[in-house]
Amino acid sequence: MVMIPVAGSEPGLEQPSALLDIALDAYTYAYPLIALDTLRRIGTSVMKADCEHGRGAPINQFTHLRRLPDATSTEKRPSVDTLRSSLWFDVSREPLIVTLPDWAGRFHSIQLLDAWSDAFACLGTRSTGTEAQRFAIVGPSWRRSLPRGIRVYRSPTASGWLLCNIEVRGAQDMPHVARLQASLSAAPWSQWARLYSPPAGAAELLPGASDAVRAVCSLRAEHYFTRFCALTRHDPPHAHDHAMLERLRRIGLVPGRRLDFAGLPAAVRAALEQAVLVAPIRLQAAHARLRSRCNTWYLLGRPYGAYGTDYATRAAMVFGGLGSCASEDLLTYSARQESTGDAFDSARRYTLRFGRGQLPPTQGFWSLTVYDDRRRLVANELGRQAIGSRDDPSTDPDGGVTLLVQRERPAASLQRNWLPAPPSGGFSLSLRLYAPLAAARDGVWMPPPLRRAEALGALLSTRPTLLRLERPGA
Repeated sequence: MVMIPVAGSEPGLEQPSALLDIALDAYTYAYPLIALDTLRRIGTSVMKADCEHGRGAPINQFTHLRRLPDATSTEKRPSVDTLRSSLWFDVSREPLIVTLPDWAGRFHSIQLLDAWSDAFACLGTRSTGTEAQRFAIVGPSWRRSLPRGIRVYRSPTASGWLLCNIEVRGAQDMPHVARLQASLSAAPWSQWARLYSPPAGAAELLPGASDAVRAVCSLRAEHYFTRFCALTRHDPPHAHDHAMLERLRRIGLVPGRRLDFAGLPAAVRAALEQAVLVAPIRLQAAHARLRSRCNTWYLLGRPYGAYGTDYATRAAMVFGGLGSCASEDLLTYSARQESTGDAFDSARRYTLRFGRGQLPPTQGFWSLTVYDDRRRLVANELGRQAIGSRDDPSTDPDGGVTLLVQRERPAASLQRNWLPAPPSGGFSLSLRLYAPLAAARDGVWMPPPLRRAEALGALLSTRPTLLRLERPGA
């Protein structure tokens, strides 16, 4: 019989602080696995795939979002540049064959996440191109070969999540994007070459997807850690996690083995119960610390999806937002203050000027989106919530580009570069770079600060030369 050391059997573990330290590490380590499992259960607890609102689909089936967010949306800081399709997979028995359409040069990114939220593959415009292709997601125990021409991506865990973001070029482009989404298909290895009809799912009464993080944070210690040990029977830890696993063993937590919570020493139970109260607060603070400052902008820590043994960053990223794109495919800069520290105010006029040769460096495209003080999209007379490289903004006489962010309609010669601000109150901005080039990924390039227009009156009084912009790296 294997004896598991617990509190009191090792020097130092009789101290409550030592027990709590391990318990907090255990909570942080387990958090992504439990959070993704919660979201998976919510997203797959449906009878059939939702191909309109993206609210879910049975396991191994795609769900699609086919509506762009607008000013009526309650989503916080949504993107109006892409639409998402996603699929929760289970490859414990056999591979899943995924077929992609010919994207005809359109930007798209596909992430394959394992059950711990680690990205084990990133496909799309940047990495695999835009031609039609077929690939297989195989589980960790699959040893048989697959036909030539099918790329193989081995998931470290039997279950995981596929996220596909597709460029959308305005409302008029929606029918074409919908056809591309409909061309995405997935089938089990035993069925992919046949006429396959996906089976119906099973519905459970579960909280909404937006409540997944809250649902995990509300779990009691016994449920949280018992569930963790149970989940690791199906989706075991990574091979490089051995040091953490030895640490968890010291308080009686053995992944893959049934946990008898009531049988743990009282001091260990107390530490675990305290951890579920303290750890969510620590995760929230850790997520805030991941932001780095770039002029007056903030950029969430990089890289996304590749964490290794940095369990704190992995948990903080999941806590802050499930399903973030890999930083190689998307960088998002956010700003809500001037360089003086004053909050943006829609009563003022602002400019964002990119000098000659200093446009956001991307292989794909870039866009600037404005949000109100509730972090929601803004209704305006143009119906324009974002402006970017695909809008061909006018250039200045010196070859630079100046964007205007203000609520008043500017002169006709400047309207091409105008992003309407909210009618009142404060606001914030997000600058998104799709397939950013190395200069942005490495921090060599940083976005310029938003400035009050009064400081650039001479520039704005000059009629810009209308030239078509070329994307850097195109």
